[in-house]
Amino acid sequence: MLLQFTVENHKSIREPVTLSMVAAEHVEHPPGRTYDVPGVGKVLKVAAIYGPNASGKSNLLDAWSSLVRLVVRGVPAGERLPRDPFVLDGVFAQRPTRFVVTAWRDGRLWTYTLAFDDARVVEESLTADDALVFVRRPGDGATPEVTWGEAATADARRLAFLGFLAEGTRQEQPLLAESVQRNVPELAPVYALFMRGYLSLGAGLALTEATGGAIDFAGFWHDAPLRDRLLVLLQELDTGVDGIELYTRDAQLLRALAAHDPIDVPIFVAAARRGTPALLKFRHGAALLDFEQLSSGTQRLVQLFMNLDRGWLGQ
Repeated sequence: MLLQFTVENHKSIREPVTLSMVAAEHVEHPPGRTYDVPGVGKVLKVAAIYGPNASGKSNLLDAWSSLVRLVVRGVPAGERLPRDPFVLDGVFAQRPTRFVVTAWRDGRLWTYTLAFDDARVVEESLTADDALVFVRRPGDGATPEVTWGEAATADARRLAFLGFLAEGTRQEQPLLAESVQRNVPELAPVYALFMRGYLSLGAGLALTEATGGAIDFAGFWHDAPLRDRLLVLLQELDTGVDGIELYTRDAQLLRALAAHDPIDVPIFVAAARRGTPALLKFRHGAALLDFEQLSSGTQRLVQLFMNLDRGWLGQ
């Protein structure tokens, strides 16, 4: 049972933001709406996240999804940690992304912390009822420094195996994910929590790659009045978007743009086939965001706008 989830430095979330399922003491809840958890108190069965567009609602859920996938899938050898730090302040690109989860499982209170930058895990720890299971730090070499506590096991032989496991864990791999793949029973309750979250992840926030593709945006880009109306809409609805730009690394497209030549759909299609499509970028202050980096509400606004009949939009 998830009790609390905190995220810091992920997408539009800069400072720590916490979703707590622990019921407020001064609020009366109808019967059947809460659980009684020993040592914790009343815990809500359901919570709602609400607020204005582009306020971070979908990114909070995305943070949870990212952590669940990271623990369950791990980081394959040769790949980088899947990190998406706060982009509106360049300083945060150098700071770690941090997740903290508190949960109730098998009669124990578990707290798991994971912090990482682009290259490695910089902090990872797990406690059970405030007793240490393990704490992990980067270390000087390629092997992280891991201390196992008595909450993991008091058996010397078992501790030796867990130490061997830690030595074989790559810097970019969460130790919890490595333990899951090695079928470590001491961490099975925590794995069950994340596995349940993994199985329940929906595709409601997922978008197909074609949504932000050059073919979809080609005609739209050359209709300046339509672009202007979309920008006004995004500004009036306080999404934070204050500009729309076209981005490409394709040499032919760049030459055509520089010469202000008309660019038709076949040119965009050819660029996409060459592997260098043109994409719309949405300016948010000093940052240029991909379509996928916008809040899900803003994405839906753009999709709705582009799919509506242009004659209707002009009325």
